[in-house]
Amino acid sequence: MLALQVANLVRVWINFGRNHAYRPVGTTADLALHQNHVGNVIALKAQPNPWLLLVHLGMAVVWVVGTMVQKALVARAAGPRPGTGRHDLFWPGDPLRIHAWVGRILFTIGVAGILAGFVNAFISHGNEPMRRFLLTQPLFFLPPMIMVMVSARKRTWSIRTHRFWAHTAFLGPGLATLWTEILINVFGRVRSIGPRGGDLLGSELAALLGVVFVIVPAWVARRRGILADARANAPAERVPGPTSVPA
Repeated sequence: MLALQVANLVRVWINFGRNHAYRPVGTTADLALHQNHVGNVIALKAQPNPWLLLVHLGMAVVWVVGTMVQKALVARAAGPRPGTGRHDLFWPGDPLRIHAWVGRILFTIGVAGILAGFVNAFISHGNEPMRRFLLTQPLFFLPPMIMVMVSARKRTWSIRTHRFWAHTAFLGPGLATLWTEILINVFGRVRSIGPRGGDLLGSELAALLGVVFVIVPAWVARRRGILADARANAPAERVPGPTSVPA
């Protein structure tokens, strides 16, 4: 599904290259409606800043591709000893060291892209309920991203905790963004909901799907993994040997 999102982002970048501005599609009933580069219809009070939009779209590509790279690096680190696999031509060096550097890049570009999206939403979005929803997004994105970095450095914490925060911070939003775009398009075409209602409803439902299908399973996997590790590391019970009776 992440690969599908990459293909979708390629289409978005093509549209952005053709025209940096959102295309007006408003009617006499709602002149604020514009079509964004995804193809969805949203309400604007001003055109988004093209440079901030460039940063935000660039972040989206790095986010999704970086998440795919991280999953591949983790799989390689968990596989045969590095240097013996057939993929070493593409992944030279220590996969965990590369994983750490890619994580730092993801964190830095992710923060920049989230802040750019925050500013653009503040200055340009014309649907006030959706605008408030977008302005709260840093509160949900940034803390998990910080916890990814913290859990990576805490040697006393289980690696399963780091994996949970990575799924919450990067995999969940990467998938939820694709679901958001699809749901906004679907709900926006429903006459009783309209583009303004579809924008908010699709975003909220996609966020809920991200929690249900990514974050909750990741938390359950973390708990089960920690319990399994505790059982595996528990000292084995000593079986008493036969006692000898003195003659």
